Amino acid sequence: MFTVLVVVTLATAVPSASVSAARPGPVAGCESITLTAAPGMGELGVRRAVQCAAPTKLGGRLVAGPEGLWANTWEGTLVRLDPRTFAVTATVDIPYVQGIVLRDDGLWALVQNLTLVDGNRQVDVLDLVKVDRASGRVLRTTRLPLMAAHSSDDQAYLAATADALWVAQANVPLVARVDPRDASVVATVPLPGRTEAMAGNASTLWLELWADDPTGTSRIVAVDATTNAVANGLACECGGIGRSSKMIVTDSDVWFSGSALTHVDVATGAITTHPRTLTGGLTSAGTDVWAIGPVAITSPTPDGRWGLVTRITPGSSEPAVGAIVPMKSQFDSLGSLSTSDGRTLFALRTRAFPNTTREPAQIIVRLTLAR
Repeated sequence: MFTVLVVVTLATAVPSASVSAARPGPVAGCESITLTAAPGMGELGVRRAVQCAAPTKLGGRLVAGPEGLWANTWEGTLVRLDPRTFAVTATVDIPYVQGIVLRDDGLWALVQNLTLVDGNRQVDVLDLVKVDRASGRVLRTTRLPLMAAHSSDDQAYLAATADALWVAQANVPLVARVDPRDASVVATVPLPGRTEAMAGNASTLWLELWADDPTGTSRIVAVDATTNAVANGLACECGGIGRSSKMIVTDSDVWFSGSALTHVDVATGAITTHPRTLTGGLTSAGTDVWAIGPVAITSPTPDGRWGLVTRITPGSSEPAVGAIVPMKSQFDSLGSLSTSDGRTLFALRTRAFPNTTREPAQIIVRLTLAR
């Protein structure tokens, strides 16, 4: 049983992170790649595919916007990459980034820091950092009035609905609503379990929860962004798998990838679970969903299925079209996946066996779609 400490105090501003900017350089370390057909599926419709050496060691967060790709790094920074050259165009000194959300008012990053209270008690505290997307300048940093006892597998989550940001911690059974106008916590919503994934559309926040009881029940839960109340809860055999769990939400569909791949039809509440099936990255530009996979957990074979990229149309519980990105020696399968417009997909693959004498540590794959 986790020990949980929630501190209810007013949010206070803390010193802002630093930022530097750089001009994008020439395209280097890039090569065209040829995709192959996905068995049993229609064509994904990729007009051009390239893969390029990543300019720095990127973390697991990759979020695309019109201004470029945003990612955390192993060096404890947040970087913006030019979407054509992948050169670093801005660097923000923000360590321990747990989540990134792009809104019209700026980029929001959730930062989790380990600190001590009462001299020897380890706790995780959360900072919310707002960054100007055009200049890369830090606009404000706010310490949130949320705190939890530290454990080895801590994770914090950040998501957005139309008028709010939402923050949750893995070992705390609640989610906090944050007003983006001043980064203040305006409501906390008790949850029937611990958060393992979270995402939102304009009107609703969706979470996958693992119940803190002997049954270990997993639920897909909806929080109404108008009332701040739990509006729906669907039991499912779809437990999370730690930091590898993923969720994406559109106006019509919810997708969760954990120990099983789960789809919820928003209109009807119908839930479909594909046991022992998961995806890599999940992304959407508002309607269609793109995924790395899905693949069966028992079949990470050299046949290239871990390089499968698929598109899932609204209302469908399975992908209809796809293509396979060729494997690259010494590198893992495709991981993070992001798009800002539904026309260009960005995916990240990492070297399977890191070695300081081998570069690059990662490769970015860019797929330009025909439509």
